[in-house]
Amino acid sequence: MILYGMANVAVLGAKGIRINCTAPGVTDTPILDQLRSAYGQEFLDSFQTPLGRVAGADEQAAVLVFLNSGAASYITGQVIWVDGGSVAERGFGDMSDAREAQRRKAE
Repeated sequence: MILYGMANVAVLGAKGIRINCTAPGVTDTPILDQLRSAYGQEFLDSFQTPLGRVAGADEQAAVLVFLNSGAASYITGQVIWVDGGSVAERGFGDMSDAREAQRRKAE
């Protein structure tokens, strides 16, 4: 879906159609209980977020409502990560750790 949106943003935009998607993190829904039963709580605990909790279904839905509102009328071709900061932490957490280590060395 992400690649489809990016590949077709110009064609769809010319027709006045916006295309975006969300990339949800772990969300408290009935499937979460199934995952817990199948893989155990330790598996779910491995998906830590900077916010320290899973999302509620209402939090995921709120982003979809926003993207379909007039407030998002100029947003298209985007992926909105609704994951409590997990992707950012994985992508930039090591950088932050390295900067902190450098700062401590300098002191």
